[in-house]
Amino acid sequence: MTPLTAPGLPPWPPLLVDPTRGVALVSARHATWRSFEWAAKTTEFCVWVTCCGIAIVILTYFPHPIPLVRAFGLLIIGGIAFPIVSALVRHNVWGPLARQLFCIRTVVEFHPEAIVIRSPLYDQPVVVWRSWNGQPVQTRFMVEPDHAATAAAENANPKRKYSKEHLRGGLMLFVVVSTQNQMSEGGIFRAIPITEISTTLAAKFTMVCTAAATLTRLDRQSEQARTTRGVDIDADHV
Repeated sequence: MTPLTAPGLPPWPPLLVDPTRGVALVSARHATWRSFEWAAKTTEFCVWVTCCGIAIVILTYFPHPIPLVRAFGLLIIGGIAFPIVSALVRHNVWGPLARQLFCIRTVVEFHPEAIVIRSPLYDQPVVVWRSWNGQPVQTRFMVEPDHAATAAAENANPKRKYSKEHLRGGLMLFVVVSTQNQMSEGGIFRAIPITEISTTLAAKFTMVCTAAATLTRLDRQSEQARTTRGVDIDADHV
């Protein structure tokens, strides 16, 4: 598969296409609000370990014979060093941990017959078919506020040392499938969650997925049998 670039198409997430098979792939590692929450807990542990290390250094290199003077020196030096070191650790560790260590991977495969979703939301790949009872299924991608992130923001400790912007900006990316039933006035609509995502990345991911869906539509591909592995979204075990 080869990367596809186009005017107006963001460079992230990368869009890979195989024109001969009519297949497109969107795969990206990205942080979510849960990534930042896990990173906050890990960062606090790092702060605790760092401050303990500083205390050990102070006790080792300032061995005053009078215990009271030694304790007083520890309080003075620690009182100055601990807040500074804690702020530096939180500032430099929290973000990188969330984006690198606790990030997740979301993969969306686009075939003329189906869209395959691989996401931490599901134990197995999920297949969304692009036709139903002989009718083409229309797909579009949209984002909505993540209710779990909103609840976490409301229940967060007001004295917490970390910003809540990632909680307020937590979104859920959906693929909306719809069919127009000629025997009824309206169509059938269904929103299938794809992944948790942040506000800063949601628009880019949505744009690239929309482009991939357009490139792999059935009416743009030759009719031929293809096999797609995965789990049907309507199967009993999903």
